[in-house]
Amino acid sequence: MKRIILLISALILLLTVIITGCVKQSKTVSSEDINVDRDRTLIWTVPATPNGLDSEYHNSLQALEAQSNMYDSALRYPFKEDESGFLVPDYSKVESSLAESWELSKDGKTLTVHLRQGVKSHAGNELTADDFMYQWVDRAWGLNAMYKNFSADGLKLNDPEKQLKKIDKYTFSLTVDTPNPIAEPMMTHIFTHLMDSVDAKAYSTKSDPWATKYLSVNGSGHGPFKVTKYIPGQQVEFEAFNDYWDKKNKSWFQKVIMKEVPSSSNRVALLLSGTADAATSLTPNELQTLKGKPGVKVYSWSGNLIQRVEFNQEKPPFDNPKVRKALAYATPYKDILSSVYLGMAKQATSIIPSTYPGYTGEYWDYKTNFDKAKKLLKEAGYDKGFKTTLTINAGITQEQQIAILLKSSFKNIGVEIEIQELQTGDYYNNLVQHNMDGMFIFQDMPGVADGGFSTKLWAQHPSNINYGGYKNEEVNRLYKETTETLDVKKRNANFKRIQEIVVKEDPIWIYLTEPGYHIAMREDIKNPAWGTSQDIRWNMLSRERN
Repeated sequence: MKRIILLISALILLLTVIITGCVKQSKTVSSEDINVDRDRTLIWTVPATPNGLDSEYHNSLQALEAQSNMYDSALRYPFKEDESGFLVPDYSKVESSLAESWELSKDGKTLTVHLRQGVKSHAGNELTADDFMYQWVDRAWGLNAMYKNFSADGLKLNDPEKQLKKIDKYTFSLTVDTPNPIAEPMMTHIFTHLMDSVDAKAYSTKSDPWATKYLSVNGSGHGPFKVTKYIPGQQVEFEAFNDYWDKKNKSWFQKVIMKEVPSSSNRVALLLSGTADAATSLTPNELQTLKGKPGVKVYSWSGNLIQRVEFNQEKPPFDNPKVRKALAYATPYKDILSSVYLGMAKQATSIIPSTYPGYTGEYWDYKTNFDKAKKLLKEAGYDKGFKTTLTINAGITQEQQIAILLKSSFKNIGVEIEIQELQTGDYYNNLVQHNMDGMFIFQDMPGVADGGFSTKLWAQHPSNINYGGYKNEEVNRLYKETTETLDVKKRNANFKRIQEIVVKEDPIWIYLTEPGYHIAMREDIKNPAWGTSQDIRWNMLSRERN
């Protein structure tokens, strides 16, 4: 999704706002400026605080994790135990969350949702269908940001006042012109969560009619945690919501501190000392080093992240599929997996994550073969090679290592690349504005477990997140067909053909890795539950006591 970041300029909102709060403290431990009651406090170290809490604008990994713990959606995937030690989503079914029940009409065109009665928001207001109408009709179209350009597009909404209806105080419906096979899965996504419209409207002003400043640092949800303190660049503090509607899943932890610790080595040190309970975004080397350390456990799950080399396909030479294939055959896959990821990643083989329904890896056959790569370049008219650029995100250490390996390997077929390293903000600004040239390394995940959703994001043309400008008319036709039928066999057949095209015949990317999701925690922290936006649900965690 959830890549992950849209409209990064909204970060400016955070630079002028600091919210402070008072928390009773006792029985404290200290490291630098961390002082907390440790009885039921979870200290969660991250490389950066969230770039905001309003999902219309703020979509960094840390923002998504915060939002996933502050908000609930109408539906959700149930969790199941995995051999990795994680609780992971069961994609075979959806279950009620803020919705008490729901029905999809026989023709698949209308989804009717009946909300639970008596659900309270963090501000104390009851959840009603008015909240849905405010967020999905008024605010979404008023802002013209994430909801309109992402969720609404996925659900085939173009006339909200006609298609979205309030039936009664606790019931709303969503109607589209053709069968909507993705309606239920889409309603599990963090970007389809519901907010408290009464609270939001209370902070509306003439200059800020949609309360973006307030929601950027407070949020207004119905989820298991509420924000109590937000200090950009330092930490965000959350308290368990005592009136949370889901009594079975109320949090064991009463407080969570999301602490910014930019250096991953410092996050490791805080974890080893016991000052922190979790260290996120560690390098493969750090994760390997932590394995077997007393008091610490490393969890790893395949997840849904796909890392790849994308191309600007609107200009030569990358408008030619033979050039893209040639570079795919010149890529040192084994070296990347072994020397960069130390065996902690898997080979990416499809546009659909290997953990998702509809995935097949049968069409990926790109073992390093320089002779085949040179032959394809000659057929494409580039027998003498060419020069190009490779842009990478300075915030991801592995991309620097991969870029060096690619530069060396591509020389074997006469392709010279200049590595351009951009700071994270500049990188994403160029990305969302579709200003990337040459090649660029990118990693992203589809937040909905559906092959059509992956295609919609990255291979359909046009798409806001099809950053390389990939265009294949057969893929467009096959994708459209998958959005207009409830026939599972038909949809899966189309997904299989789409994968054959974008992997084998007209490759969209160089498929690098599925990096997986990895986290190191104190060994007394149990039941990590992973969500599709690369988030952990804090309310599912507990501390094991001796």
